[in-house]
Amino acid sequence: MKAVSRRIFVIASLLAVGACAGEPVRTDAEIINMLQQDRSGFEQAVRLITMDPPVREMRMRRGELEVTPAGIAPERRLWLRDFMGLHGLESIEHFRGVSFTVSAAGLGVSGQVKKLVFEPTGRVTEAGAGSFVSDTDGAVAAERRRSILAYRDLGDGWFIRNST
Repeated sequence: MKAVSRRIFVIASLLAVGACAGEPVRTDAEIINMLQQDRSGFEQAVRLITMDPPVREMRMRRGELEVTPAGIAPERRLWLRDFMGLHGLESIEHFRGVSFTVSAAGLGVSGQVKKLVFEPTGRVTEAGAGSFVSDTDGAVAAERRRSILAYRDLGDGWFIRNST
């Protein structure tokens, strides 16, 4: 009986790890290219997120679009949903600027999240946390054994935020 329980545990663990692996995290170069290829689309998304009433958060959960707050005009919701699908975005948040979650991998302390952020004032760091670097991929690779929060300034209020 113990052998059967152990096998079930091992199989369940492998399935859980495989389910969380997902796509590889997009590189800085891929994110920069995405922004360059559809700059006007990202600018329109920022306008639609920040107009009254502002959208605080949008994300897909179990195939359904969740929008906070509720009551955002259907045409705004549809345009932003289609934009998210076009670029493979996991969520859009509007707290400290507008953040587009372009990649997320792993769970908890072993995870990594990359965002494309628009903040025209340049105040993207969280209470002094994080550092500005010329390559967030290199900064994360150099600090593999500990958490890191790195920002890359792309100019004109656009930033890459990479956290592990």
